[in-house]
Amino acid sequence: EMMESGGVVDDMMQSVAPWQNEDEKIDMFMAENIESCPDGWRCKLDGKTFSNRRLMKVHFERKYKAEIDDWASDQMKSMKASFESFMRELTGIGSNSGEFLLP
Repeated sequence: EMMESGGVVDDMMQSVAPWQNEDEKIDMFMAENIESCPDGWRCKLDGKTFSNRRLMKVHFERKYKAEIDDWASDQMKSMKASFESFMRELTGIGSNSGEFLLP
């Protein structure tokens, strides 16, 4: 089936991922999990502060690799679910709710 794990749709989702490489993926995850503070930037995950984003990125690369990969996987699953919902509605095999799943 087209929607199976590792199938055509997974390949398509990879080609339209919001990040083009590992560096961009880390940047996107980091953007969701930091906030500015008087001393520079604060990590929302553990509260550590760094004077600049470059140092914060090193912190994320060293400490949160597994969390970044899990987040990226969840992003891809959400995109796939949204696409599947759209295709089911488009082909008339979806629910009668008239609603699509949005990521």
